[in-house]
Amino acid sequence: MNHTKAPFLTGIPYGYFGVELSSRRVITTEGLYFHWPWNEIKLVSQDIVTSRRTLKYRSCLGTSVRVQYVVQFRPSPDIENREGRNRFIEWDDDDPPYRRIKEQIEDRLGIDFGWVCRQVSPEDLLRSAEPLELMGQCLLKLRTPPHEDPAFIQKPIQDVDMVEFYSSNREPIVDSYGPERLRPIVALRPGGTHSGRYCGQSIGVDGKIENPHFHAQLSDTEQLLGIEVLDLQVVVDCSPLFMINGRPRLVS
Repeated sequence: MNHTKAPFLTGIPYGYFGVELSSRRVITTEGLYFHWPWNEIKLVSQDIVTSRRTLKYRSCLGTSVRVQYVVQFRPSPDIENREGRNRFIEWDDDDPPYRRIKEQIEDRLGIDFGWVCRQVSPEDLLRSAEPLELMGQCLLKLRTPPHEDPAFIQKPIQDVDMVEFYSSNREPIVDSYGPERLRPIVALRPGGTHSGRYCGQSIGVDGKIENPHFHAQLSDTEQLLGIEVLDLQVVVDCSPLFMINGRPRLVS
């Protein structure tokens, strides 16, 4: 993120959006824009940001559990705070790039993954990468994750049953939400034009998403941080247990 105070005209390069700090106006299309010299514009890159982290837990049997994840996200010009201001007005430029966002994503996943990893046996955890990955995607990309959604559950899902829930319900979960929510998204907002599609959403003449329900589809994490989560991948390691010929084995 950076600022520019060039008098009267400011360029919005491709792959960026601009935020006028005084008027709160968000500029989503590239080109030259007129503004008064005192109206500072913040440029926010829409480049995809990748965060790699390792979470460490102790299983119910005392085995060390490591959950490694890679999450991809990017800033969204359409996500605002309660005052209607773009979220990236609030971020401090002196903060290392997206450090606080990465930390808050880690906190969100760390709590929920921890509840599961401390309850499930190491043997089951070794087979749990895909269910945990789907669970993490739902936590980061859905307003209400399926394990809390009455449409999917008749009674609360216990932590010890979470892996089985996401494993056995994978297909209906993925099919029940729009492709822009639970499938990887890589296309940037169209540059140089006010029309087109963005993350499966129609773009209006003002360069912003037309769908009035767009914000209702976002997760609490996305709305809080002003980002769109694009993808999440998970790897689980329960050393000294390893998968040998498709079955967990203790290796001393």
